[in-house]
Amino acid sequence: MEQRANLVQILRTLIADWKFIARVTGAALLASVAVSFLLPQWYRAKSTVLPPDSAASQLDLAGMMMYAGYQPALIPTLSSPSEIYQAVLKSARVRDAVVDSFDMIAVYDAKDREEAREELAEHCDVSVTPAGVVVIEFEDKDAQRAADIANAFVSELDRFNRYSKTASARAVREFIKSRLDETLCELNDAEADLKRFKDETGVVLISEQARVSIETAAQLYAQVAELEVRREGLSRFATARSPEVIELDRQITALERKLGEMGYVEGSADSGAVRLFPSASDAPRIEMRLAALTREVEIKRAVYAALSQQYEEARIQEMRDTPTVRVLDRAQKPLTRWRPKRKVIVMVSVAAAFLLSCFIVLLRERLGKNSESQDMEMISEIGSALSGDLQAVSGFLRRGSASRKK
Repeated sequence: MEQRANLVQILRTLIADWKFIARVTGAALLASVAVSFLLPQWYRAKSTVLPPDSAASQLDLAGMMMYAGYQPALIPTLSSPSEIYQAVLKSARVRDAVVDSFDMIAVYDAKDREEAREELAEHCDVSVTPAGVVVIEFEDKDAQRAADIANAFVSELDRFNRYSKTASARAVREFIKSRLDETLCELNDAEADLKRFKDETGVVLISEQARVSIETAAQLYAQVAELEVRREGLSRFATARSPEVIELDRQITALERKLGEMGYVEGSADSGAVRLFPSASDAPRIEMRLAALTREVEIKRAVYAALSQQYEEARIQEMRDTPTVRVLDRAQKPLTRWRPKRKVIVMVSVAAAFLLSCFIVLLRERLGKNSESQDMEMISEIGSALSGDLQAVSGFLRRGSASRKK
């Protein structure tokens, strides 16, 4: 009952001073409407990019990260290609390109490019959806410019992706070219040695088992060469602890172990192992020499053929200039403003003003009651003092009257 009585008293107090509450709330309403219309209008445009397809190699993505200014050690921490796209879009290199393209230093009235880049970053949001779609959102006071800059980020990502892929392919091509030249020289020397041996001995044929063994070994050596090329290219961007590098090392070791079991890698053969192919040391001396020379030629030819194929692929990749980013939605000029949220501003301002005015009324009522209580106490004290003085004066007069009667 006491709480209900207090609530009723509060309502009575607020109703008694409703004019003050209405004036404050109305003033807040007018002020918030005026401010919401005076604030500059911002527009937001959005572009979406599909994640890289499964054919995109880790080498290409790692190259993008390196050329974007990220350290290779950071690459394994990114769990998906979409997050690599996100990191590239947030890089200073891409943002600087956008700043220069749209002269954002003048637009933001910034003192230098770094300040303009920071301002640009505040108005740009790059996120990744659970499905892996990359979303680029940009807001600007100019609706058309907001759309243009959102699309410019996509274009910069595509241009940067192509550049990094070309640079990666160029580095791989140069490495393969050096290996190709080296292998060609070794092949020429091996063919010359084989021809000289045949001319000296007159032996031109080897056994079928030796021939099959040589062909198998040549294929294995070609696979080792291909894996070494891939590892060399990947090691330019990834560390030795990268899962991709470790997997390539494992495959190379397995192939070398197989060659050792066939007797073509020194110290790798297991003396107690059962071999599918006879070791070269089991053949007659001349046939063994002929098999060794033939094997060397076949291996160099297989390696040279594998390297030649990879070299042509690297050249094609280096010269390729096709779009690498799959755009799902290009940004369009927004028709409605993104902010200010006028309804929200007005509603929050009116609600705050109403609550504040109610608080002021209740506080003023409380302070008023305290003042009245203090005034009554003061009046009582003054009355008591005056009563005492009157009694003293009355006693003095009575004593004076009694003395005159005497």
